[in-house]
Amino acid sequence: MIKFIIIDDQTGESQEEKLTPETLIQGGGLIGRHPSCDIVLNSPEVSRVHGRILYREGQYYFTDLGSTGGSHVNKQEASTNENFLLKPNDIIRIGGFILLVKEVPMDGNSAMHKPQKVPVLPLESCQIEQLIFKVEELKSQGLLNPSTSEFVVQGKRLAEGLSFSQRFRQKALELCQAELDAGKFCVLVEHSDHVTIWQEEQLDEPENVAQNIPTGQAQNRKK
Repeated sequence: MIKFIIIDDQTGESQEEKLTPETLIQGGGLIGRHPSCDIVLNSPEVSRVHGRILYREGQYYFTDLGSTGGSHVNKQEASTNENFLLKPNDIIRIGGFILLVKEVPMDGNSAMHKPQKVPVLPLESCQIEQLIFKVEELKSQGLLNPSTSEFVVQGKRLAEGLSFSQRFRQKALELCQAELDAGKFCVLVEHSDHVTIWQEEQLDEPENVAQNIPTGQAQNRKK
């Protein structure tokens, strides 16, 4: 089973969606604004059938099905029928929606899916109020600059994640606190007009790249 947190970037509302291998194998996993889709994103920026989650040999993939507005996986644009292997904390952007991958089952036969040892922070350290930084503070210490995609806090290497406008600051705080409660280190960086969650990098996992998958790829559908 793969689990997503879906965030409407306009309203800040979020919901959780789960897709099972059985659903995906039977032709499900469609994402779009049409009511028959498994994940419905109600926005004119989203095609009727925009993309699809695929399940092949124990792994999950995202594929854009020739949508009008396009899709992005993390910061990479997804071409039509290009297959992206998904892992925890990956971000799929479709229209004004963010699909955050929260859970992907580990495949014990795959080296790239070996369980990770995640340090559990002491309760007194798991308070997001202690881990909120002003961007000016980080810049003055030489930790952040326009070309920086990662930096180190308390000996942990962090990578840039989700960004929210200031009006959704509380939503960002809640997501970051949930990560801390789950034993995953993260910090919140405040800019003048937005806030960004920086998460501890999963060093044992490869970079997310588009990959070919076994036969049975989804065919392009009419929007």
